Amino acid sequence: MLILLPPSETKALVRRGKPLDPAGLSFPALAATRAKVLDALEAVSDEPDAPQRLGVPESLRDVVHRNVALREAPTGMAEDVYAGVLYHALGLATLDPAARRRARAWVVVISA
Repeated sequence: MLILLPPSETKALVRRGKPLDPAGLSFPALAATRAKVLDALEAVSDEPDAPQRLGVPESLRDVVHRNVALREAPTGMAEDVYAGVLYHALGLATLDPAARRRARAWVVVISA
């Protein structure tokens, strides 16, 4: 059984980590589709009207523009990136090693 969690709006900026590898994510069969979506996101994020086209407030223009360099940006584990109420309550950092391994195997964050 997979436990599906939504992404958190509260995110920590990852400063060190490997660049994105779509084939290294859960469900590697989706790698080619993810690459196509990433190509489209990078292209639209570099346009002057990117916030409007992506349906986000103008105040997020800088965040949207970061999408242009997603392939080179450092990545991190969801447990290190997401910091919302749900993730705090889940307490992955407090789990013993066996429980943490199980969580990494069976908890999936659905993030677009």
